[in-house]
Amino acid sequence: MNVFLTGGTGFIGSHVAMELAKHSHRVTILARNPDKVPALKKVSTLELVQGDLTDMKLLEQLVAGKDACILVALNYTRRVGWEVLLDDTLPTVFLSDTAARAGVKHFLYTSSTAVNDSLYMGERDEAEKALERVTATTKQHPATFYGATKAASENYLVAASHLHPMRVNIIRPGYVFGN
Repeated sequence: MNVFLTGGTGFIGSHVAMELAKHSHRVTILARNPDKVPALKKVSTLELVQGDLTDMKLLEQLVAGKDACILVALNYTRRVGWEVLLDDTLPTVFLSDTAARAGVKHFLYTSSTAVNDSLYMGERDEAEKALERVTATTKQHPATFYGATKAASENYLVAASHLHPMRVNIIRPGYVFGN
């Protein structure tokens, strides 16, 4: 399979890249810093391209001809709502639209449990206290711009999955830390 991966030099993304390479998939990785994980440059089936999620022309070029697109990258460097929207949600929407138009068959989006971050931040209302666990059908309830951008992207991708034949999967890993 020919895969486009964003965030491939981050903690989660680098493990995804290596796993894909282990199974002989060809992977094009968009990375702000291609030198961040030197081991990736040694793998012949991995190609690292310097850039970021806000470079729409580059995203169009890199997604062309791919079978799958895996969006792990997060561009959350700002604190103002509309900036977060432009830096993270807009690129997610753009990339999924571009992938669908390019004939990509699979789109995997790495979201976050932060879509429900209000459930574990500070005071909770009675409805939130009644929740013993969050499931895939739990209503999103973000309390931060990070959670809101992930929730907005999820909602857009659910709608896109009804409009395009491209298969869309959303995963919500919790907070992940590594060295």
